[in-house]
Parts: sequence; C-alpha cells; structure tokens
Amino acid sequence: MDLKLSIIIPAFNVSQYIVKCLNSLTNQDILPSLYEIIVIDDGSTDDTLNILCDLKERISNLIVINQYNSGQSEARNRGLDLAKGKYIMFIDSDDYITENCLNRLLTLASDNNLDALQFNYYYVPGSNQNPIALTNFKGLYYFVYNGENYLKCHCGIWSSCLYIYKSTLFVTKKHRFLKGITSEDIELLPRLFFSCQRIMAIKDTLYFYVFNPKSTSKNREPNIKRMLQRTKSQFIVLENSFDFIENSSMELSTKEHLIKEVIQPTFSAGCTMLFRSDIPFSEAWKIHSYYIRTKYFPVRTSPDSALRLTIMYSIMNSTSYFLLFYCLGIKYLYFKIQGSY
Repeated sequence: MDLKLSIIIPAFNVSQYIVKCLNSLTNQDILPSLYEIIVIDDGSTDDTLNILCDLKERISNLIVINQYNSGQSEARNRGLDLAKGKYIMFIDSDDYITENCLNRLLTLASDNNLDALQFNYYYVPGSNQNPIALTNFKGLYYFVYNGENYLKCHCGIWSSCLYIYKSTLFVTKKHRFLKGITSEDIELLPRLFFSCQRIMAIKDTLYFYVFNPKSTSKNREPNIKRMLQRTKSQFIVLENSFDFIENSSMELSTKEHLIKEVIQPTFSAGCTMLFRSDIPFSEAWKIHSYYIRTKYFPVRTSPDSALRLTIMYSIMNSTSYFLLFYCLGIKYLYFKIQGSY
C-alpha cells in the first residue's frame, strides 16, 4: 500500500518533550500503514535516543535514524531523502499536533490537488499557561492561491511546520533546507511557495508550538559561539533572500511585501543578536564589513517602524555610527539599561 504521508522530525536533547510529540502523531484517524514517522536524532547527549528506541517497539510506523550532530537543516534534509510519502509534514520534536487531524489534511490536499496546505497554530508559552491561538495568514481561507498570490497573504512567522506539502516539491523541484545555518525556514519557504501552483489555507488550529528555552532559536544562555552562528545566519539568509526577491519574476508589490516580511525582520533579528550579545568587537566588525559590501545594503526601516528599530538600523548602516557605538561604550551602557539579549 502506498504511503500517503511522511512526517519528518529532527530531534536533539528533547527527552522531556519527544513522548508527547510522538503520542500526538499516533493518536490519529488514519491507519499506521498509510504514514511513516521519521525521527532524525541529531546526536543527542541526553536520553532522547534511548526513549526513541523504546517507542519504536510499540509504534510500528516509527523510523529512528541516529546521526552525528549536524544541525536541524541537515536532519530535515536527511528525512526528505528517506521519505516515501505522497505528502510531507515537518514537526519540531518539542511540539505536537491535534489528535485525529491527519485524515482531514490529507483529504483536503488530495481533493484540491494542492502543492501545500496551511493550518493555524497555538503558541504554548509554558506548562501552566493556556495556549494562544495565532495565525500567519491574512487572506481567504479555503481559497486556492498560486504561489505568488499566497506570498502576498503571508504575515508573521515563517515555519515549515504549519503545512503539509506535496512531496514533488522536494523530489522534482529539489527544494532543500540550507545547511549550516539557523533560520532555515525563512530562507527556504518564500522560494518554495513561489514555485507552487496551488496553495490553500484553512482556519483549523492544529499545531502546538511549545516554548522550549533550550531550543536552537530560543536558547538565551551565554554562549558566544552559538550566538555568533545565529547572527551570521541572519546575514546569510538576508543575502539569499534578497537575491531571490531581486531576480524573481514576481510583481513589484509582491517584492515590496517580501521586503517587509522577510528582509526587514531578518535584518532586525541579526542586528538585535549582534548588539545585545557579548560577541566581541572583532567579530562584530567582520559582520558589519561584510554587510556594507552586500547588494542589499542598506536595509531601510518602514515609515511606521519603532524608534528602537530606526536607531538600530542607523547604527548598522553607518560605519561611523557603528564605531562610535562600540568604541565609546554606548552599546554596553544602552543594553545594560535595556537588559541582555
């Protein structure tokens, strides 16, 4: 029997979350023989792999792969290489989904011949706090868009976990997550969606995005190496995204929308990480020098931007301001007042 769905989960040190995640995937309304759950353990150093091996004894459609720690992008790409389903779904290992939702998603995707189907999500801020229903879509639900028109409706976070995708996007069109960076979703998704012919969004809130302070994107422990990697990743994403937007055949209005939804948030994140961390001046200077030589320099704020962003952009867009910010100790005084990142 042909597999309808492959669910890909990268996992790293999530021993306290992975059981709930996998339980949500097994409490579904389709037969286990119709879908596979591929977990790529990315070199966990806690009990994650042992837990997965135990779960494999009772979950017949669970596939566990162990690899040397290579990052989330490589883990997802390895899952894509192994996937056999007609549709693909990504889930982060500290998150979970609503029970008995997969049949509806697959039916909608198949009946409408969709390349991608979007659903809404809950943000779970803590174990004792109520989930908050959120969306990153501002268009018409249950309407089939082409890729460009869908992009005009996208707002807010870029997360690969809020969709199911036709596998041909990854098999035929060869879309993959960029290796060696964080923020891989925002680097890939605009390009992937633009290549789609049929995308639909539904009102259903099905995904639970759990705040995990130890995750790649949320960890705030003082680790200069990790923060430097995250900061450099933002500027790699910026350059790739700018090249895609500039060289695509999309309308000017779509490009302007993506400048607001991709370029500006990514630049803001990169500047915030740089200025509100203990990254040494020598490394910060390298990042600034790289940025001012790029094609997308200078990134401008929107007219309605907050004063904080306007100041931050001005510092990054001026070598003189940048040097003054660091050399006169303004950075350390300002962010001592604001609080560390």
